[in-house]
Amino acid sequence: MKHPKISIELHQLFFIILQSQIGIGVLALPYNVHNIAQGDGWISTMLSGVVVVVFTTIIWLLYRRTPKLNFFEAVIYIYGRFIGKIVVSTYIIFFVMVFLLVIAMYVDIIRRWILAYTPSWILVLLIIFTSAYLAKESLHIIARFYVLATLFIFLLLILMIGPYADINLEYILPVGHMGWKNIMRGVHESTIAMLGFEFVFIAFADTAGKTSQKLKVAIGANIFVAVLYTFFVFTGLIVFSPEELTLVPEPILYMLKAISFDIIERLDLLFLSVWVIPMITSSITYLFILSMGVKVVFNRTHHGNIVRLMAVILLITILCMPLDNFMPWAQLSKIIAYLSYIFVGCIPAITLLFSFLFKKAKNTGGSVS
Repeated sequence: MKHPKISIELHQLFFIILQSQIGIGVLALPYNVHNIAQGDGWISTMLSGVVVVVFTTIIWLLYRRTPKLNFFEAVIYIYGRFIGKIVVSTYIIFFVMVFLLVIAMYVDIIRRWILAYTPSWILVLLIIFTSAYLAKESLHIIARFYVLATLFIFLLLILMIGPYADINLEYILPVGHMGWKNIMRGVHESTIAMLGFEFVFIAFADTAGKTSQKLKVAIGANIFVAVLYTFFVFTGLIVFSPEELTLVPEPILYMLKAISFDIIERLDLLFLSVWVIPMITSSITYLFILSMGVKVVFNRTHHGNIVRLMAVILLITILCMPLDNFMPWAQLSKIIAYLSYIFVGCIPAITLLFSFLFKKAKNTGGSVS
């Protein structure tokens, strides 16, 4: 018997976007932004929030034209079956690349900080199968997990109070000394760290409520993440001197490492062990999105079996790649960074324009084939 479709609530949409955006990137963000904008890195992070809001609004405007369809279904509806499925196929390839990069980043940081002697293939196996275990479920179940995982974000905020016992505001003065060119270059770095909001490709269509309410919730989540990231970057910039910050690739962990209690000596290791849960939400997000793309291209009813198949394919693929050397992955990261603007910003904007030019709108239910 076919079960009725369960929509997620507006508050769950907020936490889905929040958890999809926050992941492993936050740990190194102060270091990455400082290398470009130095003491003005916190300004770059704030401005990147504006960029994310603009991208989210473009996706929402397209969704409003086809409110009963997710993004992939809308692409096929607007462009037609042939061209539409080609476009969706490119998205699948893109999200596969992002997923593999995310897994490589997880393995790299876990091996360097916690499990130095654990074979990479074991970590990959655990991460991919754990991601697949949840990604095969409905969006409603994924949303419930994301709401629960948000508790660990507030734990990090509490822990970040400790480093404020030893700060120096002079490290970020004078404000704006790096010039707008470097600040805008830092915006690029911060925007890439905030990726994950593209989960709205799927989530908008499956969320209960008015379309205007969904936009407000999505933008609210984007702003929350931007403020949160700005706080982390600002904290890193005033705790470490400019010279020190160039030597610590994960400033958040180094700040926690400096804090110790009578019963907990390495707070950074305890935190990272717990932070694996929020980190893995990113891999769940991308595995779920790419499986929905495959589902639309091949006209499947359910995505569960697709997730299982994709998990096996992705596992074999990444095990054939150099996990012990992160340099190739760093190059892939740069490529993905620029491709993100195309797939998250340009194509949705062009698709929105096409929907107006050819008067393509779909306000009733229906499947796309």
